[in-house]
Amino acid sequence: MENPRLVAGPQDAGFLESVFVPGARLGVRADDPATFVEVVEVEEVTTIRVPSGRLIVDSPWSEARGREIVARVPPGTYRVEAAWAQAPYEHGGEYVD
Repeated sequence: MENPRLVAGPQDAGFLESVFVPGARLGVRADDPATFVEVVEVEEVTTIRVPSGRLIVDSPWSEARGREIVARVPPGTYRVEAAWAQAPYEHGGEYVD
């Protein structure tokens, strides 16, 4: 039986899927509710082979060590995608994406 804390519910799963849909609106900026955060580009970065079904999450911007994800995935080859979002704002009289 899966741990319910480790499984995205329908609302969360829908949001996670929309992160990889160009044009999807993910919400609004907290400081400017009239400005949407929108997915502007999705790019396939690479593919990875996962023969064991085990994954580790890590970040090149963190000193912390990677952590293994408890849930397993079926062994296989998977696409790795990056999604770029924008939430325009004004800073010092200049419009910034």
